[in-house]
Amino acid sequence: MKSTFRAFTLVELLVVIAIIALLIGIVLPTLGSARESARVSACASNERQIGLAMYGYATDHRDQLPYAVNLTTAGEVSFDDAISGYLGSAWSVSQRNHRFLPDPALAKEVLICPSDQVDLSGTMDVVKRTYAMIEGGDAPAGELPPGTGSVYSPDLSVSPLWDHIDQEGRPPVYLDGNDVPIPSSVLLASEWSRRFTPALSVLANSVGHAESVQGGIYRSAIRNPDEQHPVYGSTSMYDAYRLHGSDNDPRFNYLFADGHVRLYQPEETNGGVALGGGADPAGFWTRKPGD
Repeated sequence: MKSTFRAFTLVELLVVIAIIALLIGIVLPTLGSARESARVSACASNERQIGLAMYGYATDHRDQLPYAVNLTTAGEVSFDDAISGYLGSAWSVSQRNHRFLPDPALAKEVLICPSDQVDLSGTMDVVKRTYAMIEGGDAPAGELPPGTGSVYSPDLSVSPLWDHIDQEGRPPVYLDGNDVPIPSSVLLASEWSRRFTPALSVLANSVGHAESVQGGIYRSAIRNPDEQHPVYGSTSMYDAYRLHGSDNDPRFNYLFADGHVRLYQPEETNGGVALGGGADPAGFWTRKPGD
C-alpha cells in the first residue's frame, strides 16, 4: 500500500513555531504573576502568625504588647526575642539578650518574607528579619509612642547602634481600649527591607548587609512609611527595597492590631500625609483615632 505521509512544509513549520512562541508569551507573564501572588500570600501569612504570637504574649502579660526595643543592663531584647516562644521553640534568656541571635540554626523562617531579596554577605552568622513593629514617630521620654512599638532604655550607652536618643524610658503599649481604641485601623507591624550600601563596607562586613537581623534591636521598629519606601528610604547609607508590586508601584503587607493583614502602597497608609517630607506619620501609623 502506498504511504500517504506528508512532511510539514516550511511555511507550516514556521506557523507552528509562531503559535508556540505566542503561547509562551501569554503564559509566562501569567506564571510570573501567580508566583508573585503566592509570595504576597506567604508574606501575609507570616505577618498573621507574628500577630498571633503578639496576642499570645499580651495574654500572658496582662494585655501588654512586647517592646519593639527593650534595652537593659542585661542585654538587648527586640520584639522577635520577646515572642520567640510563641513562634515555636523559645530562644534562651542569653540568646534573647544577645545583640543578635547567636545561633543561626535557631532562626525563625516566619520572620523572613519570601520576597525579601536582601543578601547577607557579611562575615558574621546572622539571619535577616523582614518585619518591624510600628513606632509611628517621636514622643517625649516617659510617654507612649504614637504607634504600638514602644522603645525602652534606662541606659542607652549599652547600644552604640541605637540612635533614638530622645525616646528612652517609654512605657509599654497595652492592647486595650485606652491605648489602642480602634484596633482595625492601627498598625502593629509592617514589612521592611533595607541594607547598608557598599560604601559602608566596614559596618556591612561586621553585621551582614541586611540592617534588620533576627534577635537584633536595629531596625526592629519603623517610624514612618518614608523609611520603607524604595525612593525616600534610600540614602547614601542605606538602600530600601520594595517587597511587592513594581518599582513604580511599591507595596507592602501591613499587620493591624485586630489581626488582619492587608497589602497597601505606603502612601495609602499615611492618612493623606505626603511621603518624602520627613513629617510625622498619620493614618494607620498612630494610635490616635481620626488623624
